[in-house]
Amino acid sequence: MLIPSNNFIKLAIGAGHAVRVELSNQLFYPIAVDINNPSQPLMGGSVGNRSGRANLLGDPNIGGNTGAYAADFAALTGDPLGVVKINTANGPIFTLTRYDGTGIITIEEPQLNGPYSSVPRYIVKADGTIYDCLEARGVDNETAPNTYNNLSHWEFAAAAGGYNAGTLSYTPPAPFNVAANINENHYTRAVGRVSFRPKSGASSGVIQDSLQRAQGSLDTMSRILRSLHDEAKGPLSNIVIR
Repeated sequence: MLIPSNNFIKLAIGAGHAVRVELSNQLFYPIAVDINNPSQPLMGGSVGNRSGRANLLGDPNIGGNTGAYAADFAALTGDPLGVVKINTANGPIFTLTRYDGTGIITIEEPQLNGPYSSVPRYIVKADGTIYDCLEARGVDNETAPNTYNNLSHWEFAAAAGGYNAGTLSYTPPAPFNVAANINENHYTRAVGRVSFRPKSGASSGVIQDSLQRAQGSLDTMSRILRSLHDEAKGPLSNIVIR
């Protein structure tokens, strides 16, 4: 089979462009910002109580599901959330993780082995907006810790009912009572956006060096392709690689 030599050059140029695009993307990193104040990071976490301890959605009483977060720093507002970009065959997707990068934020902490311990609490939709599937409901979700007055609780944002005021417990109504039934349509409360910031320092310098080398290779391949096109006009136009 005879293959025109310029096909290989075109293939190399295409690969070089793909490398350059990927390196350019690496010059920026994604962060999660508050939807109402983009200058501030998005705070949050798994379901917890006002002491910052992880709880299940159905935990009763004043130490249970009281509209707070399982957090290391601030139970009422949560910890800063990190963003991880994952490249897939269908394009990049973003997931929200703990500030220390130890795992995706789920509705309930995985260590509790609860019914929602494997369900992501937040998702990023196509427009870059971050949605929470839960919403704090009740009289007040800013009560100071350890006062136990005017307690609120987490409920699924797309559902109504299921809260027992006598026991201060929440039982998700159907179809939310089965974790497998939760889908992206149930993430209805917009809480943040994905933003991009430029890298700096040593990591940026390494990427810039790689980008310059990729550009140099592209320039060389382009010159070779132009030379082959010029030769195609002369007596050497029939040269092929066997």
